[in-house]
Amino acid sequence: MQHPLVEASTDQPIHLARASQTLDPDDTNVLDILHDHLKGYCADVSERLSAPPEFLIASTLCVVGAAICSRCGIRPKLFDSWLVTPNLWALLVGEPSSMKSPAMSQPLNLLRRVEARIQKASSVTPPPRLIANDATAEKLGEILRDNPGGLLYVRDELAAVFETWQNPSRRSERQFFLEAWNGTSPYTSDRIMRGTTAIQNLSLAVMGTIQPAQLARQLGITALEDGLAQRFQLLVFPLPRKREFSDQREDEEAKTFVEELLYRLATADYRQLCKSDGTAIPSITFADDAYQLYKTWWIENAESAATDQVLASFLTKYERLVPALALVDHLISVFSPGVPTVLSPVSHQSLARAIRQAAFFKRQVTRSMTYLSDSRIEEAGLALIQRLSSGQLQGTFSVRDILRASWSRLTDRQTVEHVLDRFVQNGTLKRENSHSGPAGGRPTIYYSLAH
Repeated sequence: MQHPLVEASTDQPIHLARASQTLDPDDTNVLDILHDHLKGYCADVSERLSAPPEFLIASTLCVVGAAICSRCGIRPKLFDSWLVTPNLWALLVGEPSSMKSPAMSQPLNLLRRVEARIQKASSVTPPPRLIANDATAEKLGEILRDNPGGLLYVRDELAAVFETWQNPSRRSERQFFLEAWNGTSPYTSDRIMRGTTAIQNLSLAVMGTIQPAQLARQLGITALEDGLAQRFQLLVFPLPRKREFSDQREDEEAKTFVEELLYRLATADYRQLCKSDGTAIPSITFADDAYQLYKTWWIENAESAATDQVLASFLTKYERLVPALALVDHLISVFSPGVPTVLSPVSHQSLARAIRQAAFFKRQVTRSMTYLSDSRIEEAGLALIQRLSSGQLQGTFSVRDILRASWSRLTDRQTVEHVLDRFVQNGTLKRENSHSGPAGGRPTIYYSLAH
């Protein structure tokens, strides 16, 4: 649902004959959530590839955010020092034939061209980097040490990366990436062979693809519990759509415009533009009316999180996503005519658009939770069997007894209740209600092994 304080855009984007065709009724004109300066480019690529526009939305926003990364941030609150940077994480979910990889490669190639231009003009050794692909955490640390503005880490199939983190010798890499999502903290790595690597800002944007069958396996209950899954805030999972033959010229003007925009964003002197006070990351704030809108949205989002157990952990992280998207949108507006002399506060218009974008990504993650929830229930069921087999659950027990034990994978009430219901249905457990006490009240449901 659109935020009541956000006015609906009446602008009709170009190139939308096929690019806007989607099976989600809420996203009929899906590209309308983008800044006008990105619509034409994304629509053109979507049409030429016959690829879902959702893939272009996520990958393009991620790439634009990565051009800024930790070079500039936003302080969403008036008095709190909380700082947000736009190192966004994008995950494109689809079958092998869904065109997710070709769609992702289009904006990524523009950033590669920008990286090459920067390196060609630089005399620094090693040359500046904007992108990294196949690298260990130790090597990424060395690259980030020399590039304090952050990097975009890209892998076509992220499932392969998640698999390597299961190796005992590389499990620390998972924690490295989890910390790199924050984008604003220093990080020091001490190794016997490599010595000490001090990173000014541990900041990584992440972009990749994954197949639906791998989604639950790699981003199931473990990834939900440690926050990995929730960090992929630009997750898109388009419904299947019929591909149409397309043979048209590339919109060179739109492509060149986006490349030049990325170059300006990646090379700007934000310390000068923000009139920095000497802090590690230059930053700007919301304009007064934008701050009031953010405050109103924050309260409504917190209320939604309190009533939606399934999406709560995702929605709380949207408190960071919305300011990051607003900063990206605002800098697109400011840098499109050229490099400014000073950065103005983030506008109400940019924040309103960011709220619409967050609503779009919420719908996408809701769809993906069908896969993640099934995995969560399956793994919780295995965990409960282990507790029953080991004798840790004996006699009669209630849902409350299980939750109070704080066992791994058995901490969510809705999931535990669902698993217990399944076990009753298949004859593993039997269920009985206790009698209400003198004061009345709802009877407690108890479970025991069905012998």
